[in-house]
Amino acid sequence: MIKRTLVRMTIWNSTVVFCLLVILGGALYGLAHYRIYSDIDRQLVEIEGIMERV
Repeated sequence: MIKRTLVRMTIWNSTVVFCLLVILGGALYGLAHYRIYSDIDRQLVEIEGIMERV
């Protein structure tokens, strides 16, 4: 009985930690993706402005 409960608690805790890591990883990936591409877009707009003046 106790062993079965410990196994179930271990599986439950592992699942919760896994879900939290997936959510955190997804959030970090999304933030990095947004920041990188917004920086690239800003640089391309600046280059476009320079090219129009030439």
